Amino acid sequence: MSDAMNKALHWSRRFSSPNKRSIALILLIIAAFVLGGGARADIASLVILRPAAFLLLAYAILCMSGHDLVRFRFMWIFAVLVVALTASHLIPLPPSVWSELPGRDLFAQVDRVAGLGQVWRPIAPVPAEAWNALFSLVVPISALALVSMQRIDVSERVLLTLICIGAVSILLGLLQLLGPSQGPFYFYRITNAESPVGLFANRNHHATFLAVLLPVLAVWGRGGRAPRRGQRDMRPFRQLLAFVIGTLALIFVLVSGSRAGLVLGLAALIATPFVIGTPIRELFRPSPLPGKAAGWQRLVRHWRLGVALAMTLLLALVLIMGAATQTMTRFADNEEGRPDMWRAAWELTKAYFPVGSGAGSFVDVYKLGEPYERLSERYLNHAHNDLIETIMTMGLPGALLIAILLIALAGSFPRLWRGRADKFAPRVEARLGFTVLSLLLLASLVDYPLRTPALAVMFVVASTWLSSDSRRSRLEPRAAGEVR
Repeated sequence: MSDAMNKALHWSRRFSSPNKRSIALILLIIAAFVLGGGARADIASLVILRPAAFLLLAYAILCMSGHDLVRFRFMWIFAVLVVALTASHLIPLPPSVWSELPGRDLFAQVDRVAGLGQVWRPIAPVPAEAWNALFSLVVPISALALVSMQRIDVSERVLLTLICIGAVSILLGLLQLLGPSQGPFYFYRITNAESPVGLFANRNHHATFLAVLLPVLAVWGRGGRAPRRGQRDMRPFRQLLAFVIGTLALIFVLVSGSRAGLVLGLAALIATPFVIGTPIRELFRPSPLPGKAAGWQRLVRHWRLGVALAMTLLLALVLIMGAATQTMTRFADNEEGRPDMWRAAWELTKAYFPVGSGAGSFVDVYKLGEPYERLSERYLNHAHNDLIETIMTMGLPGALLIAILLIALAGSFPRLWRGRADKFAPRVEARLGFTVLSLLLLASLVDYPLRTPALAVMFVVASTWLSSDSRRSRLEPRAAGEVR
């Protein structure tokens, strides 16, 4: 018995060390972006992503303690409520109860005409889609579990991972622009084939990710440790790299054709100085040089201004060549008719309220209630407004969950934005989390970014950043003898 306990303790120390825990989180983030850039249920890569997320979730459960749950208790309670609500739509109900639910008249008539008799049915009219909605939650919940079990601060690694993913996505977007439509650099069958979508299937989701990446780059670029004696200061290099990637991200937002991405990019630029607690003018101050400096070194002092001018010229060139014309002109037209879609979806929301039409039922229910003047060969996969779609499918409980989330986010605002934040302090990280969450929620008013596993994971990670200034002191100390 003693040998078995010693082996179990050895396994625990070997496979649950701080570094291995952080590696598991990084692997999930990378997998979510590489395999989960789309929101459709029939994406082949989900066959790999979801089982991998299940395995990582099991690993996190084995490594977690009760203290880990307490640290993020609000998020865990919220996650349990979401899972419970989604699962409740799969529970078969007695015919006498089900037939009294709002909006079920047509289904009841079909049962009578077909002679099916008294059939027990769940709230969700298409159980397969409801199961898919339930299984889709494993990726963000796995991310929450992996963040919760960390014994060291891994924010720096997560920031760098997201930046590397952003750089790869920008490079992929460039190859997509240079290559043929539906070329080998488009990873999804249903995609915006003439736009730079990067690692995503949808140009709006790619533009949203790049816009959200701007404050992430600013925080990472302003980080870094002061060099020890005899070491080279790498902080200017971080700032240069962050500035270059950020400018390229902004350019690709412009040429993406995404109106929502353009608005989010502007909002991210406005919010960034407040996130890092630094006025814009300080970002371009000359670099200090010790002692006497040669002529070329004096020029190096102003590298920020030089890079800013070069990137501004590149941005102007993109505009002059008309690469951003598509994005600009789409503001003037309404070829997709989204306001009409929202009105139609809202009418269905009222018809199925307060229970909702059922988890994952939007496509099928919208077909039943779609206005005749909007009928076409194309089908609507989502409402392009997650506030409306969530209330339509999940009813009053879904609306209450949204309200809880928004109230919690608004309640953190006075605490975060009162006074000036010091560089690299936990408050900067919390402000970053608030900004990322706000941008993703803002995008959800005209799109469905959080239905992609990639951005859902980013949402969860940003939620943990939001509480960083209050939880940092409560991180558990590394256990004695814990392997790194």
